[in-house]
Amino acid sequence: MVLVNETSYLPFLQTALLQTLFSSPRTLHKKLHFVSYIYIMFHIATLIICFITNQVNVLHFIMAQKRFFHKSFHIIVGRFLNKVVMNINKHLLEWRELHDLKQQQVADAIGVSRSTYANYEACKRSPDIETLTKLADFYGISLDALVGHKTKQSDEASLPPLARRMLQSFDKLSKRMQERYIAHMALDVEIETVTDVPKILYDTVAEKNTKK
Repeated sequence: MVLVNETSYLPFLQTALLQTLFSSPRTLHKKLHFVSYIYIMFHIATLIICFITNQVNVLHFIMAQKRFFHKSFHIIVGRFLNKVVMNINKHLLEWRELHDLKQQQVADAIGVSRSTYANYEACKRSPDIETLTKLADFYGISLDALVGHKTKQSDEASLPPLARRMLQSFDKLSKRMQERYIAHMALDVEIETVTDVPKILYDTVAEKNTKK
């Protein structure tokens, strides 16, 4: 993640703060307001860079911030985050529909009520980082993929929940049982392929007859 280095601004802020100590009461208020303004602009710029680089990092950044000391900063950040939250909640709906799951199934998987999860999709509530992590684990994807952030390269294989549960159960079997299970599956595939041959031949003949 690319972030603006806060330490590069410290000398400037320290100088501004020292100047306020030797200011007259008449100019002290203006200089304090100026220092506050610089601080606010720095964090807004950092948020924008976070959003462009990785939307998930915006949530991490906001959760780490405990010093929203300025009202205007809080308002600006709130408006900015509304767009981020709406985008994330839209992708929650898309992932659920992609796997043909009901809201109750997803809610049970992440340990919340159905109404709570429904509020996530309806943009009435915002899932925290822990909930987003559970959702990403449930779908077998990264947080970036969950919220719609496109990465240039990804080495992670995305598996549907059912396939992932089968793989987890398979890993718990002994090596001998795994080999028997693989052989059994291979036989099932072979039998299914053979039984499909007559249908394929029938469809081919039917197509030829319609063309005559």
